[in-house]
Amino acid sequence: MSSTRGKLSATDHPGSPAPRVRRRRPAVTEGDEQAGDGHGAHSPQGRVMDLDPRPVDTELEHEFLDLALTSNGAVRWSLRFTDDSVTYTTGMSGLLGLADAGEEVVRTRLRELLEPLILSTRTTAVCQDLDLEQPVQDTDGQTRFVRFHARRISSGGGTEALIGVANDVTRAHRDRQSLSDLADRYRLLVELSPDAICVHQDGIVRYGNSAALQIAGVDRSDQLVGRPVADFVEPDSLQAMYHRLSKLTSPGARTRPVEAELVRYDGATLPVELVSVRTTWEGRPAMQVIMRDITTKKAAEATLRYQAALVQHVSNAIIATDRHGLVTSWNPAAEAVYGISNDKALGRHVGEVVGAPLCPTDLLRAEGGVLEALHSLGLRTGRDVGVVAFDDAPWATLLDPPLTVVAQPAYDIGAIGAQLLLSRIGGDHDEPTTKTLSAHLVARGSTQRLP
Repeated sequence: MSSTRGKLSATDHPGSPAPRVRRRRPAVTEGDEQAGDGHGAHSPQGRVMDLDPRPVDTELEHEFLDLALTSNGAVRWSLRFTDDSVTYTTGMSGLLGLADAGEEVVRTRLRELLEPLILSTRTTAVCQDLDLEQPVQDTDGQTRFVRFHARRISSGGGTEALIGVANDVTRAHRDRQSLSDLADRYRLLVELSPDAICVHQDGIVRYGNSAALQIAGVDRSDQLVGRPVADFVEPDSLQAMYHRLSKLTSPGARTRPVEAELVRYDGATLPVELVSVRTTWEGRPAMQVIMRDITTKKAAEATLRYQAALVQHVSNAIIATDRHGLVTSWNPAAEAVYGISNDKALGRHVGEVVGAPLCPTDLLRAEGGVLEALHSLGLRTGRDVGVVAFDDAPWATLLDPPLTVVAQPAYDIGAIGAQLLLSRIGGDHDEPTTKTLSAHLVARGSTQRLP
């Protein structure tokens, strides 16, 4: 049960107390309490208050003791439904932030705070222990939280009274609030993560963030959550996946990043890189999977492999250097042209292996560009130094010798760009796509040794 003034919870408790032996507690004074059996309690004014001036029983004392053991530093209180009377022991006024208030003010405020417990008792027949947390204002204006733990006292088939204890739980409340805030921040971080994050337990998907829905190709979480995780893994990869997960035996254990093919909702496959982490879900072991779409990465790797193959198979010598002029790549054609093997050329200065003074950094920094720099150094293009340019400019064939280039499909690039732009203007809001076009090498005189 909940209340706008606090949080109320109930726990099962055995049935009403057995028949009790009643006794009458005599009134005592402050001095009597200090010297006597300690049953009395001081009011805010220093006068001893009896929790129940009417006949009570030893069983009631046991009930109070049982409740008190559940709370450290607890203050006792009771409320009788027969006459709506409220009593309490020393410390209640300070606990409620009313240290300087009179008894009637404290009693009225206490009853206001107990109202959710009273309502629950009157509307629920089951014997239960009740818990309630209520905020109170301290004398300095700070908010503290008080926990009221209550138990029903029944007589003649009905509830005669509520007895309970109260204690300050401000620190525990703030600790719980801090944990709740931390959980909210973590939940928001996971939900907004650009990486797909999902949790599966007992082979069933239990959670997926927004990126997981997108990578799986679904619009709603119910299209993902509740389905077997095997539905999203290629059958040939299931055994390897189960083998990896079987090694995660402790909380926080994780796999190394691995590449896999994700089976999307529509049956299409998508290359992903994923890491699995052992975690818990609703108190039981589960697996959290973090995935990243590597389609673009795969396309880039394919392009690099194509370019590498191109360099390896062309008939022209192609040499790559670092900024210090040391050779980092030496293709088979360079071996044939210069008569130096790849393993002997790598790491040496390019000027040394080609037999001509050459500093790539100076060439690139020279005013007027590479060709003018070569001319100023007395080096001949195509004989002393091979030159390859990127993009086939119209003037490339007018040079002497003509310039070897890696030509881009300029027309196709423009045509596809225009089509995509017109499609977007026309209302197409599909996800961004990558179009990969092939470049090709146009060999000319700048990379051929002249006679």
